[in-house]
Amino acid sequence: MKIRFEGTFGEVEGDEGFLRQALLNLARNAAEACASAEHGGKVLVRGEVARGDEAGSQQITVFDNGRGSGQPRC
Repeated sequence: MKIRFEGTFGEVEGDEGFLRQALLNLARNAAEACASAEHGGKVLVRGEVARGDEAGSQQITVFDNGRGSGQPRC
């Protein structure tokens, strides 16, 4: 399993325990999704601090090379 971080991660306000658990869940889901990947699991966590009108907000995106769930279940 390879985990890579890129981008910018800023400070955010909020419940530290809740935010920590949310990020842990995202990372765990990504790791489970790519556990059976042919060439090893890869997870990318990308951070972006907004500028301009959205200044002060943080976007964190988690990508993995897992197979996915097939058809949307919404």
